[in-house]
Amino acid sequence: MKSIDYDEVEKKLKPYRESSLEYLKRAIFDEPDIPFDLSLQNDRFCSDSRCTGCGACEAICPLKAISMARDPEGFSVPEVDESKCVHCGKCHTVCQVFVKKESSEDIHCFAVKNSDQIRRVSSSGGVFRALAEKTFSENGIVCAAGMDESYHVYHMFAADMEELQPMCGTYYVQSDLKDSFFKIREYLNAGKKVLLSERHVRLRV
Repeated sequence: MKSIDYDEVEKKLKPYRESSLEYLKRAIFDEPDIPFDLSLQNDRFCSDSRCTGCGACEAICPLKAISMARDPEGFSVPEVDESKCVHCGKCHTVCQVFVKKESSEDIHCFAVKNSDQIRRVSSSGGVFRALAEKTFSENGIVCAAGMDESYHVYHMFAADMEELQPMCGTYYVQSDLKDSFFKIREYLNAGKKVLLSERHVRLRV
C-alpha cells in the first residue's frame, strides 16, 4: 500500500480551509462574494476552482456532450465531448456561478430536532427522517446521499423507510449525483413529489 505524505495533504488542504473560513465570514456578515476573473471562464460553465460538481450542466445538455468526471483530487468536474457540443449555451444558463442570485430581505432561520429516540440513531437532529416520513405518507420519493458496500457515496432513491436506511447518515465527502436530475425530472413529470436532500451550494441550481 502506498504511504500517505500527510505534510503534502496538509499543504493541499490549507487553501481550502482558508477559503471556507472566508466564505463563512462573508455569509455571516452578508458580504458579497469575492470577485473572480471572468477571463478564466469559458463560454459554457465555470472553471474547476469554482465548480461545486452539481452536474446541472450535464443534466441540461440536449446532446449529452457533457459528462461529470473526477479530477486528480477526487472532485466531480464537467468534461465536454467537443465532437458533440454545438455551443447552444444551455449549460451556461444553469451554471450557478453565472446565474444571477436572487436576494431577499425576508430571510428566516429555523432550528428543528426530532425526538430523543430518533436522534439516538441519527447523525444530527433527525429532521431528514421526519421529512422523509412525511414524503412517503404522500406517496412521494426521497433522493439523498447514501453509501454502498464499496464505500462509494452517491445519491440514491427511496420509496419507503426500508430503502431509506442507507441514507440515514452524514457523509463528509462530495456525493456523486449520477443521473439524479434525470430521474427526479421523470418523477416530477409523473406527478410524484420528490424530497431532495443536498448541500445548498448544489441546490441553488
